[in-house]
Amino acid sequence: MSILDRQGTSTTTAAVRPGALRCTCAVDRGRLELRIRGEIDVANVHLLDAWLGAAQAVGNPVVLDLGAVPFLDSSALKALLQAAGRSAVRIRSATPAVRRVLRVSGVDQVITVDPSPPG
Repeated sequence: MSILDRQGTSTTTAAVRPGALRCTCAVDRGRLELRIRGEIDVANVHLLDAWLGAAQAVGNPVVLDLGAVPFLDSSALKALLQAAGRSAVRIRSATPAVRRVLRVSGVDQVITVDPSPPG
């Protein structure tokens, strides 16, 4: 899986199954932004792991946009913590349900979670 094309712009990696977990990658001011769409659970967390690992291998800071993730389970929390152990990860645009899981589990004490926009 390639995170960046040769020009350093963006590449979309999408599963072929409708409703499957998806990831779009973009470069913004030297940061890799992974935009995740769909539920993250034990059945597909290997995709999140692979996307995070590939993004971190590029060497840029990684921002994880979880604005289109309605649910994540403990396997996703483990993947996030493992990624944070390798290099800095920042979470932005987390849905209220995901933000609550990050807060209750204490993951927000290890990984920077940007505040929700007002509204």
